[in-house]
Amino acid sequence: YHPLSPPCYTERAIPDLQRRMWWLHDSGGRVMLVAHSQGAVLATAALVQSGCRPAGDQPALITFGSPVCKLYSWGFPGYFDPALLEPLRPGGQAGLHDWRNFYYPTDPIGGLVDRDLPGGDPVDTELLDPAECYYLYGQAPPASKGHSGYWADARVWSQIDGVAAGLPGRPGQDDVPPVLVPAPARPL
Repeated sequence: YHPLSPPCYTERAIPDLQRRMWWLHDSGGRVMLVAHSQGAVLATAALVQSGCRPAGDQPALITFGSPVCKLYSWGFPGYFDPALLEPLRPGGQAGLHDWRNFYYPTDPIGGLVDRDLPGGDPVDTELLDPAECYYLYGQAPPASKGHSGYWADARVWSQIDGVAAGLPGRPGQDDVPPVLVPAPARPL
């Protein structure tokens, strides 16, 4: 890294995220990674590494505004290719219970991921942006949300609630609510 810039946080963020998922699993919790933007890249890296999660763990992954394919597979095709994402498809080698990816067509950074996923169920959901086209005469039309509107979008949260409700629990643990683990988007 450049001597006047902060060091890369990936060396710490990904192992910390993996340890947190392991701890939640060992504590009887169900894990759902909810990742926006750069957090989607960190979540992807944390989940595709074999041996960094306990056997039988079935976390869910929710990404939105994900640059994994739109920017990273374009800019770094040797690292971010379909072979990297293949284990992440639901039922794949990474053992994910579910993966949903949301994107707005107006998002300049985030986009599709399942065009790079071989086989399996589609994980991408395009959200109309803006959500409604109705406005009162004389008022400004609704603004698009671009890359930052996902956290406040009720459509995203209703899908997250649905995936969380369907997460498998261990015997006697079905009454324990899932713990949302937001993947970090920048160093703390």
